Amino acid sequence: MKKSLLLFIASILLIGLLSACGTGGEQKNGSGEQKKVLRMGTSADYAPFEYIDTTKGNEIIGFDVDLAKMIAKELGYDVQIVDMDFSGLIPALQSGKVDFVLAGMTPTKERKKNVDFSDVYYVARNMIVSKKGSGIKTVEDLKGKTVGVQTGS
Repeated sequence: MKKSLLLFIASILLIGLLSACGTGGEQKNGSGEQKKVLRMGTSADYAPFEYIDTTKGNEIIGFDVDLAKMIAKELGYDVQIVDMDFSGLIPALQSGKVDFVLAGMTPTKERKKNVDFSDVYYVARNMIVSKKGSGIKTVEDLKGKTVGVQTGS
């Protein structure tokens, strides 16, 4: 009798726990079934990784978008892309507005205090872009100059 009661209680707890494990969202597919959706946070201003293709309206495309869609497909999900300012990506993840972030983000010590990172899948080499004949070839050559950068990157 005790064994049956314990099994019943364990089953109820398991059902409760599993029902609490929701997905990022769901949408109906053509057959009327619910399709699981993951919300990807990104900042679509970093071509070729994620950017807005204005030739196709406002579609967000790029390497990170393709990677997210491929992984989601393998897991049985669709991807909903949520574009936002780069500095808002980690807060959006922490607050549950997005399920994951894919945005050419480097795992710094400060960021690692707040979120987990996957293995690094691409190492970017950044460089200085300057006007021809400016004489700027190294970081040291920028001393005393005005420099434009992407905020939060």
